[in-house]
Amino acid sequence: MRPGARAGALVIYVLVAVLLFHDAWLHPQTLTAGAGGGDTSQAMWFFSWTPYALTHGSNPLFTDRINAPDGVNLMWNSAAPLLGLLIWPVRALFGSVVAYNTLLTLALALSAWCGNLAARHFGLRPKVALLTGLLYGFCPFLTAHALGHAKVSWSVLPPLLLIFMHEALVLQRRPAWRSGVYVGLLFAAQVLLFEEGVGLGAIAFIAGAAVLAILHRHEIAGRIRNTVVAAATAALTFGVVAGPAIAFQILGPRHRGGSLPGSDVYDVDLANLVLPTRSVALAPAAATGVTDHLSGNLAESGAYLGVAVLGLLLALAVMRRRDPLVRWIVATGCLVTLFAMGPNVMLAGDAHRAPLPWDLVDRVPLLGSAYPARLFIYVDLLGALGVGVLAEAVMAKLVATSRAARAAVGLAVVLALASYVPAQPFPASPVSVPSYFTGPAVAQIPEGATVLVAPFAHDGSDDAAMLWQTEAGMRFRMPEGYFINFHGSERADGPDPSATRTVMLDIAAVGGDPGDAERDAVRADLHRWGVIAILVGPMPHRAEMERFMERVAGTPAQEQDGVSVWRVDPTSW
Repeated sequence: MRPGARAGALVIYVLVAVLLFHDAWLHPQTLTAGAGGGDTSQAMWFFSWTPYALTHGSNPLFTDRINAPDGVNLMWNSAAPLLGLLIWPVRALFGSVVAYNTLLTLALALSAWCGNLAARHFGLRPKVALLTGLLYGFCPFLTAHALGHAKVSWSVLPPLLLIFMHEALVLQRRPAWRSGVYVGLLFAAQVLLFEEGVGLGAIAFIAGAAVLAILHRHEIAGRIRNTVVAAATAALTFGVVAGPAIAFQILGPRHRGGSLPGSDVYDVDLANLVLPTRSVALAPAAATGVTDHLSGNLAESGAYLGVAVLGLLLALAVMRRRDPLVRWIVATGCLVTLFAMGPNVMLAGDAHRAPLPWDLVDRVPLLGSAYPARLFIYVDLLGALGVGVLAEAVMAKLVATSRAARAAVGLAVVLALASYVPAQPFPASPVSVPSYFTGPAVAQIPEGATVLVAPFAHDGSDDAAMLWQTEAGMRFRMPEGYFINFHGSERADGPDPSATRTVMLDIAAVGGDPGDAERDAVRADLHRWGVIAILVGPMPHRAEMERFMERVAGTPAQEQDGVSVWRVDPTSW
């Protein structure tokens, strides 16, 4: 493929992504997916931490800026340091909001572009490859995750893995060790982008290789040596490059011992294959009446292929049934779908226990904690490639079809593209950061001091304090934050339970006036954490929170640039 054609395709995908997120791009300080929506503020914090750590001599894989003084092992939190590095210049020039919008725009555009590269790798002409990239990079799975999971929307791994897998196992045109190095580097990069994607990619790779071996079992003997060399080189490369980060995750401070708990919530629902959710523009009430009750949430319910795409894939399976590539696409797509269903057969929100391939994955430490539904991106890739193969065959007249049949295929392709258009306008909300955190007032806090901020950050429902801390240049530590934590064998969000957490969350939820016992318990927490200041910003029941913090501090607040500030000395209590 000519460099000009590659660049032209990328420009088109960027323009489509900008058009999709036009509300955020047309209005300054407007954030794609909404301020605080899903994991947005958390993601902005993570993307900001890596540049801060590297410029301040800190470990980019560990932080004590949240959950102070204990800190957080960020390798358990998919902090995506690679994305932090990528977006660093944009954030330095234009701020966190523009940086996040840029990151999300590039996520879909580059995913689509890599899908385009995969299509070209399999011989599809540029126009068909452009279609394939659109169907992959802007599929409902990725646009749904764009509602709050920027890291998941960076799905450049699946198409690149498909290219290298085909090269290493089928074509074998280059030395096996070289293909292995590419695969190892690809997986190592994925560790620093979205670590769960490594496990999901391994499952998809094994499923695809198994189908390939079955379909071409008589050719295995002649290819086994190259395959083993490629696999060994990939494992070695991955271990050398990603090993230190994984070792820090497993052995470093605040690591998690034992296996992670899995989830039976985020599984592919069979109804979702044909029925769209509210994240899709063409979603009739009859369909959303069903998909509104799927397990999980809107971002994780992206297993929608639709009648048009499924019809095209069925036509492909019939019309090109002797084509080895088509047979592999169909068989692998079906097998990966079975894995993505998780441990249960889900139908319109109802779970039915059945023996499924995920039962094998569930027995593997760490791997079983992945969300099965996120495997569906590989089905989307295979589906897009399948539609491309059919469109190529029809355009090249490689299949015996009448003019009416070719018109029907063309109409189905148009309907497939239309059915993938996300609901418009794509969610976006203005971001409001009190000027205290962006002006000179915050400099009154000593660098690295521990500060309690209200509202108390603990999960995705209200993590505004993390965004404020980011905009303050990570100047202070907080004993709070939204991060993955574990209590025994159970996963939890945010810091360990404390009197301060309980009281502050109760006030934010219902207001009220806690008593002296709660005040004294909060004082004990502040003493233990070494808090030297209390900040109360915009939040529900702000007046009640301010009255309580005045009792805790024992002094009136100072109003500074939209924030109520108390300087405290816990050692005096």
